[in-house]
Amino acid sequence: MDVQVFNIKGVDVTLFRSNRAKRVNITINPFTGVRVSVPHSVSFKKAKEATEQRINWIKTHLSKMQKAEDLFTVFTKESKFQT
Repeated sequence: MDVQVFNIKGVDVTLFRSNRAKRVNITINPFTGVRVSVPHSVSFKKAKEATEQRINWIKTHLSKMQKAEDLFTVFTKESKFQT
Protein backbone atom coordinates (compact mmCIF):
# COMPACT_ATOMS: atom_id res chain seq x y z
CA MET A 1 0.00 0.00 0.00
CA ASP A 2 1.36 3.43 -0.95
CA VAL A 3 1.49 5.83 1.98
CA GLN A 4 2.80 9.39 2.17
CA VAL A 5 2.81 11.75 5.15
CA PHE A 6 2.73 15.52 4.70
CA ASN A 7 2.64 18.45 7.07
CA ILE A 8 0.20 21.05 5.75
CA LYS A 9 0.15 24.28 7.79
CA GLY A 10 1.07 22.47 11.00
CA VAL A 11 -1.25 19.49 10.46
CA ASP A 12 0.16 16.01 9.81
CA VAL A 13 -1.81 14.36 7.02
CA THR A 14 -1.44 10.72 5.94
CA LEU A 15 -2.31 9.99 2.32
CA PHE A 16 -2.79 6.36 1.40
CA ARG A 17 -3.76 4.55 -1.79
CA SER A 18 -7.07 2.72 -1.50
CA ASN A 19 -8.47 0.04 -3.77
CA ARG A 20 -12.00 0.75 -2.54
CA ALA A 21 -12.05 4.56 -2.74
CA LYS A 22 -13.86 6.14 -5.66
CA ARG A 23 -13.02 9.72 -4.65
CA VAL A 24 -10.63 11.49 -2.28
CA ASN A 25 -11.93 10.99 1.27
CA ILE A 26 -10.70 12.96 4.28
CA THR A 27 -11.18 11.20 7.61
CA ILE A 28 -10.41 12.65 11.04
CA ASN A 29 -10.44 10.29 14.02
CA PRO A 30 -9.35 10.65 17.63
CA PHE A 31 -5.80 9.42 18.27
CA THR A 32 -5.16 8.56 14.59
CA GLY A 33 -5.46 12.05 13.16
CA VAL A 34 -6.09 13.00 9.53
CA ARG A 35 -6.13 10.28 6.90
CA VAL A 36 -6.85 10.82 3.22
CA SER A 37 -7.81 7.84 1.07
CA VAL A 38 -6.74 8.28 -2.55
CA PRO A 39 -8.24 6.22 -5.39
CA HIS A 40 -5.99 4.83 -8.11
CA SER A 41 -7.41 7.32 -10.62
CA VAL A 42 -6.05 10.31 -8.62
CA SER A 43 -2.39 11.18 -8.09
CA PHE A 44 -0.98 11.96 -4.66
CA LYS A 45 -0.18 15.46 -5.93
CA LYS A 46 -3.85 16.13 -6.76
CA ALA A 47 -4.98 14.60 -3.46
CA LYS A 48 -2.53 16.84 -1.57
CA GLU A 49 -3.88 19.89 -3.42
CA ALA A 50 -7.45 18.91 -2.53
CA THR A 51 -6.42 18.46 1.10
CA GLU A 52 -4.73 21.88 1.16
CA GLN A 53 -7.98 23.45 -0.05
CA ARG A 54 -9.84 21.87 2.89
CA ILE A 55 -7.25 22.69 5.57
CA ASN A 56 -9.53 25.15 7.40
CA TRP A 57 -12.27 22.51 7.63
CA ILE A 58 -9.68 19.99 8.85
CA LYS A 59 -8.38 22.32 11.57
CA THR A 60 -11.94 23.01 12.78
CA HIS A 61 -12.68 19.31 13.13
CA LEU A 62 -9.28 18.53 14.64
CA SER A 63 -10.14 20.80 17.55
CA LYS A 64 -13.34 18.79 18.08
CA MET A 65 -11.34 15.56 18.00
CA GLN A 66 -8.91 17.00 20.57
CA LYS A 67 -11.85 17.57 22.90
CA ALA A 68 -12.98 13.97 22.36
CA GLU A 69 -9.46 12.71 23.10
CA ASP A 70 -9.39 14.71 26.33
CA LEU A 71 -12.54 12.93 27.56
CA PHE A 72 -10.85 9.51 27.45
CA THR A 73 -9.47 8.22 30.72
CA VAL A 74 -5.99 6.79 30.40
CA PHE A 75 -5.07 4.14 32.93
CA THR A 76 -1.51 3.31 33.90
CA LYS A 77 -0.01 0.64 36.13
CA GLU A 78 -0.08 3.13 38.97
CA SER A 79 -3.80 3.92 38.55
CA LYS A 80 -5.99 2.91 41.44
CA PHE A 81 -9.33 1.38 40.62
CA GLN A 82 -12.29 1.77 42.87
CA THR A 83 -15.72 0.24 42.33
